[in-house]
Amino acid sequence: MATMRARTEAFGASVARKPCFLRVPRGAATNCGRSSARRFLQPAERISATRIGRRDPRAGASAEVTSTANSLVRKFLDNQDEGLVKGYKIASSYWEGMKRQKSASYKTVLTQVAGESAPGRSGSGVDYDVVVCGGNLGIAIALALQNRGHRVLIVERRLLRGRTQEWNASRKECMNLVKAGLLSLSDLEDVIISEFNPNRVTFKGGEDVWVEDILNVGVAPDELVSRLKERFLAAGGHVRELCEFRSATVYEDMAVVEVRDVGRGKRGLG
Repeated sequence: MATMRARTEAFGASVARKPCFLRVPRGAATNCGRSSARRFLQPAERISATRIGRRDPRAGASAEVTSTANSLVRKFLDNQDEGLVKGYKIASSYWEGMKRQKSASYKTVLTQVAGESAPGRSGSGVDYDVVVCGGNLGIAIALALQNRGHRVLIVERRLLRGRTQEWNASRKECMNLVKAGLLSLSDLEDVIISEFNPNRVTFKGGEDVWVEDILNVGVAPDELVSRLKERFLAAGGHVRELCEFRSATVYEDMAVVEVRDVGRGKRGLG
């Protein structure tokens, strides 16, 4: 039996900008002669009109840039899958909430119940020792735990397969997968599809720095995830694709994870 513990924290930061007003001391100017009053009042009023009443041309330029950026974002999202668009909207909601100095609402996904056993599970034991939510990045740790005798389930909202865009890493970092027994040396060589040296690090206003063996290999994520998945399944691991995590309730004897098969309702896992 295993108890899964997790903690969620929300961090927010906001910056308040106070409006700046330019005031004209009219009372002081009225003690002057007519020409003096004109000399003091008119320039001040012109400044006030520029700062408060008239539109700053820079604001127009800023609005145009914002409009163009939003248009480009919308054009990009039109060509993306529904899950990515949904994630973008959620992140955008959090960002807008921080800008308004309000905490964006979020759903509580972890509940701890002290002193109680999971209802309806008495004596039946657990289904898995570990549930890994998110397989594309979690497949390596899932395979490592499965190889050590744990019963592991991967819950993946989409299909468990890597992207076609390369991941950059160093050969030394990649060798850790071989040392951990997750890949053979032959597998590693197959998933590394490019290698280059040296790399240039550029600093604005400074001299370029050339480095060796740092982020100098390109790894094919689709091939890497595929090979790790094959080994995971061969070792007895389980994968639930098109299945999203909903919540987890931690009892004294186990954690019950609620998941939802996309379009097929909900199911509980112990």
